[in-house]
Amino acid sequence: ATGKALVDNLLRPSGVQIPEDEEDWEPNGDFNDWRFDLGPAAATPDGKSFVLLYRNSLRVFDVSTGREVRNLGGQDGRVLTLDVSPDGGLALTNGWGKPTTIPLAGGGRRSVSPDRHIARVLELNTDQKRLELALPGQQAGAVAFNANGSLFAVAGASPPKVEVFDTQSGQLRWSLDALPAGVTAMVFSHDHRLLATALQDTTIIVWDL
Repeated sequence: ATGKALVDNLLRPSGVQIPEDEEDWEPNGDFNDWRFDLGPAAATPDGKSFVLLYRNSLRVFDVSTGREVRNLGGQDGRVLTLDVSPDGGLALTNGWGKPTTIPLAGGGRRSVSPDRHIARVLELNTDQKRLELALPGQQAGAVAFNANGSLFAVAGASPPKVEVFDTQSGQLRWSLDALPAGVTAMVFSHDHRLLATALQDTTIIVWDL
């Protein structure tokens, strides 16, 4: 390993003007909006594509050119975490549910978030949604596929827990409860038997599945 960058390209989401040089950046221009509307991102395992949430729209870019090749459309609510399956065909997201607006007695309106978070499995090549799961609790945590993509884990933070699902059916396989803190990152072992979770209180727990 040399530590040198292999590719250095500007990502170019459709409909957004990106300056070619840093000197062209204007604090109040489109580039400012581009920077602050970025969400989670993940590369496909083959390194050829890059999946990025921009303005709550999931977009796929060609790594070699930086050009957008697919827009999977808007995601309800706000997506906070993202992973890509080992074969590069699926994206797994977790985020807040879509808020609703209610009128106030004295006038005006207030936005209220539902008491659930939404996990989705999306097909990157066909733009189709394979699964959508409404899970209890507003706060969405980390997500992870296992090594062959047959299972995925979704974390919630209120209360802290991790649930493991079958990717094809959406069936719940395991529920890991009573965590002392929210989950910030997760990874499966290569044989699918273990799941390591990193928690906000700096604890790491390895689960035997």
